[in-house]
Amino acid sequence: KTKTFTFVNKCDINNLRHLIVKKEVLNNVTPSDDYKVKVSLGGQPYTGYYDLITYNVDGTSTTVQNQGPVQGGIITLQHNQAAKILGYVTEKDETTGEEKKGIPSGTSFKVEELTTETVNKDRYYSPKYTILNADYNSAKDIKEGFIGEGYASGKLQLTKDATVTVTNEMKPI
Repeated sequence: KTKTFTFVNKCDINNLRHLIVKKEVLNNVTPSDDYKVKVSLGGQPYTGYYDLITYNVDGTSTTVQNQGPVQGGIITLQHNQAAKILGYVTEKDETTGEEKKGIPSGTSFKVEELTTETVNKDRYYSPKYTILNADYNSAKDIKEGFIGEGYASGKLQLTKDATVTVTNEMKPI
């Protein structure tokens, strides 16, 4: 006789994290310029949903939930906006019954601004990337806050949501 076993992997709800991609512009003259960033998870362009967060000058923020689905990993942001990447995994909290969506900790990510797609691209220096609360795929393995050019990549940690800030600086006019 043949016996069949079925294994179901379950990600503990406490292991689900988010990737937050923020956009900032220094010397910002045109706050409505659009910037396209490409987000990849596990080596694949992200095609799920995200929450769009807009940070107001008074310190408050506004969130528009469940934007997407993302096409080809490309998300459009403006100055003082962020995309909270919701991920593909949904688990139910056994205590509260609430469902939580997220990305399993340990998942690799890459964030890259598509500078050729940026409106008024000649007005900006190359973007700089800052990574917080992640394990970096970089030669500069700094404990808190890798800063570099080109793109940001790393892995989500077990206990914290990762944040990648993409900063452009406007050239003098």
